[in-house]
Amino acid sequence: MKKLLIVNSFYAPTVIGGAEVSTQLLAEGLLKKYRVVVLTTGPQRKNVIKENINGVEVYRIPCLNIYWPLNKKNRSIIIKLFWHLLNLINPLQFLLIKKLLSEINPDIVHTQNLSGIGTYNWGLSKKSKIYTVHTIRDYSLLTPVKNNIINKMFFIYSTFAHSNI
Repeated sequence: MKKLLIVNSFYAPTVIGGAEVSTQLLAEGLLKKYRVVVLTTGPQRKNVIKENINGVEVYRIPCLNIYWPLNKKNRSIIIKLFWHLLNLINPLQFLLIKKLLSEINPDIVHTQNLSGIGTYNWGLSKKSKIYTVHTIRDYSLLTPVKNNIINKMFFIYSTFAHSNI
């Protein structure tokens, strides 16, 4: 049976909107033909939490950034910019994703919302010759902040950084 890895920022019971609901429906619906694993974030500061939710293997990784995206506090623009920059290129998150991708060893990767996870799995999957599909659910990868100049800088930076994975 082929193994499918679905990557999304949040997964049940952490539901903030339709993406989490449809991700869970997709994961559970695909169980008939695939072994389904979900990679998502959790609020813990270290260690990966492994769970089984309705037959779906769930790996909750710590968001190795300065805060977890669902910790809703008023943050300064500098802190938010630093968070987004670190989300683009974070060596600790990269190494964790690399280790888990090797451990899970999927045949197919389906990415969705990647806030708090990063896009590292794209380059790592390509290097390992794993088919990858991405569902665009919002514009956060194109415009992570409200300033277009900074968004262009993020795009240039991430393109350069990820081309060397």
